[in-house]
Amino acid sequence: MDWYSMVNDCHCDTYSAMGMEEDASAEKLTWYPNPSSGRFSLDFEKPTREEYAVNIFSLRGKLMHSVKLNKQRNIIDLPELADGMYFVTVEDGQGHRWTRRLIKASE
Repeated sequence: MDWYSMVNDCHCDTYSAMGMEEDASAEKLTWYPNPSSGRFSLDFEKPTREEYAVNIFSLRGKLMHSVKLNKQRNIIDLPELADGMYFVTVEDGQGHRWTRRLIKASE
């Protein structure tokens, strides 16, 4: 997926000061802490058996990390990423996609 497609398909129109989409479906997941030194938690509102695809993109649209998750509480460790801002997309099996801004900052 290129950057243009991601921006046009990812519901990243509006963000609150916390970096979360202002969308009713955004309640389905929580991403914290943000900013972080590279270890993040991604929690789903309810237990799930569904598999979610999580992709992390640089601001230039380069795919930096990709993982499949199927637990309610997940830890994602990203020590290899340089400090900066990234976009995280989470997509379920029905094609619903959520996007978050991720800020990685060394301690």
